Amino acid sequence: MIIASPKDEQSCVRSSAPRSRSRTRSRCTIRAIRASAFPERTPEILPIGVGEVLSEGNEILIVGFGPIVERGRQAAELLAIDGWSVGVLNARYAKPLDRQ
Repeated sequence: MIIASPKDEQSCVRSSAPRSRSRTRSRCTIRAIRASAFPERTPEILPIGVGEVLSEGNEILIVGFGPIVERGRQAAELLAIDGWSVGVLNARYAKPLDRQ
């Protein structure tokens, strides 16, 4: 089973899980999003099980799943003001989990 939770509407539309179901013969669960937290982007197919690095950092890593990713970005900005080097990762999928 594929379990995904996009961070915004555009990611939900771009999710490749439903398109890949016929290839993987897996069931797909996607938590739909109502309101956008990020500006609209050009549609693209997202790879299943691959997270998205939103910012690099070497002291703290914030990993978000779904709409909570935006709160993680906001927390990273506040921590950066205090001098912390913060990375933010959008996990995208709970299953399969991106181990890289």
